[in-house]
Amino acid sequence: MAPRNKTGAARASRVGYEFAQTPASAQCVPPRSSKGTSKGTASPDTTYCQYLGSLVTKLDRVTRVPKLIVDYAKSMSDVILKPGPRQHVVAIRALAGFVSIIPHILWIAFLFAGVMYFGLPWKSLLYFVLFHQLIVFLDMLSFPLRRSKHRTEKILIVGGGLSGIRCAVELLANGYTPTIVERTSAYGGTWNANDYPGCKSDVATSYYLFSKWFPHFRMCCCAHGYSLRNTSKWYAQSFASYAGLEKLTRFNCEVQKLTRRPSGGYDVFLKTSSSAHLYQEHYDYVIFAIGALNKPKMIAPASEHVVHASAMSEAKSVSLKNKDVLVIGAGCSGTQMVGPLMKQFNAKSVTLCAPRGMWFFPGTIIEHPAKSILDFLMQFVPLGSIILRAWENKVGANSSENFRTGNGLELHSKYTRACYQMVGLESMIPTHPVQGTRPIVDYDFFDTVDQHQAVKFLKGRVEQVMAEKNGARVQINGASHLFDFVIVATGFETDLSRRLASLGLEVNVADNFFGICIKDLPDCFFLYGPNTNSQGQSITHVMEIQSRAIIKLLNKHDAIPDVWYREFSNWIVKRSPKELTACTSWYTNGSGRNLINYPGTYQEYEQRLEAYLSRLN
Repeated sequence: MAPRNKTGAARASRVGYEFAQTPASAQCVPPRSSKGTSKGTASPDTTYCQYLGSLVTKLDRVTRVPKLIVDYAKSMSDVILKPGPRQHVVAIRALAGFVSIIPHILWIAFLFAGVMYFGLPWKSLLYFVLFHQLIVFLDMLSFPLRRSKHRTEKILIVGGGLSGIRCAVELLANGYTPTIVERTSAYGGTWNANDYPGCKSDVATSYYLFSKWFPHFRMCCCAHGYSLRNTSKWYAQSFASYAGLEKLTRFNCEVQKLTRRPSGGYDVFLKTSSSAHLYQEHYDYVIFAIGALNKPKMIAPASEHVVHASAMSEAKSVSLKNKDVLVIGAGCSGTQMVGPLMKQFNAKSVTLCAPRGMWFFPGTIIEHPAKSILDFLMQFVPLGSIILRAWENKVGANSSENFRTGNGLELHSKYTRACYQMVGLESMIPTHPVQGTRPIVDYDFFDTVDQHQAVKFLKGRVEQVMAEKNGARVQINGASHLFDFVIVATGFETDLSRRLASLGLEVNVADNFFGICIKDLPDCFFLYGPNTNSQGQSITHVMEIQSRAIIKLLNKHDAIPDVWYREFSNWIVKRSPKELTACTSWYTNGSGRNLINYPGTYQEYEQRLEAYLSRLN
């Protein structure tokens, strides 16, 4: 066990903790029925009322901000005055927080200066805000805008997550009428499936949502710097409900097999949860929107006391009170759940086990209520949401390029080292390069480790997990440990080829065209497919790019030439950092070929893709 040297330094309380609760709009959403009805989700009759109600909630939060800021200043004063690792952590967090609100401050200051010094009347801004709200309301009434031309092609979308929802809306807007099959009883994809403690997005909320339509949804979600699981799930379900996708969706239905017809299209064999029999339908095109995180990676058989993180529920979390819990894996989900397990569910102890330490970047300060309020205000000021989105795209592109080249990552390195030193875990400081890895957002992980002696870190590999009557015995580094409960947070299988093989499609996913098409799979498209993940940008960005590209490919008569697949594959190999292909990891299956990441920015991705598509007839 790595030693921890506790210091007597005062520990700063998290001001944002009071705000880290599920929004009222998300709490009121009950589970959807198996028939796909939109119980509790947004509807044309209730959404605007929920929207106005959320404004009142946020105004109430504004009145509490001054007191919270004073408390925050008092708790941090002694930390700032004392040199050491804690001071470095606070300084880097403060810098990250300031950078995140630069566009807010600059644009609001510009408008203020325009009124005070350049004679821009206040009434003009008020009229603009009122006009903006009218556009929001009219947008809600007219969504989705369908073209008059009706297309007769039969299209199947596999998956009802964010990518499937976004693509379905794009198809509707272009005259197509797709069919969506979702294996669960509700929309949401990974946000519907995962309910482990502390589950949230690792992309800032204002950047994670779709770039157009429904500004009021953005306002409802921006109360948190990083969207909670319930918020993202509510957003996906409300978006789908408002687009009228329920009548096009079959819930509790799963694709079992696909067979290519010589004349074109696929015979699709489907199975519902209510029947043991398969039924067959023919579709001209199939669009896979299953994402990369669909099959949990287990290192031991699941049991009453051993579960995968994705199988955690609130009931299981509540049952962990006064119990010794082991979390295997120090990735995103593993570190996210440590804080809630200790603070919210009162576990007796939480032990995190991983073979090595991970790189982190600061997220705690971005959860500060001041950031959420500024995000909220930017939805009202003239052009505010556009300015904010442009800033986020630029920052995301710079971050993605830095992870590819290895430049500009010094802040991540300094922050991670200072955090491990702060909690007395110097032995966990990573020795592998930041480049090519997946840094973790530090929401409250290191603060929890620092404040709770019952949080431990075991450096090593789990060799065996044996379920027992009242817990599980785990062998780590040759030593045996007994825990009341074990959570396996080792991620998901990301090799898409295995998933396709189970459906009867034997292909090499490395031979893909911008992750949208795979060689030898004509009339088949993919959303968030191979080589489309980014280390610094929002995946909803690439979902929108790919949805538009699929529409263009559907309207083209030419097929993707084989040489384009080779060109893209060679380009991926040439541009991918060697750190991505050096071992078996989340990014590669051990073949030495990067199968997950796009080694560049999404802006570059869109430009290159458009250049190729323009050459098709």
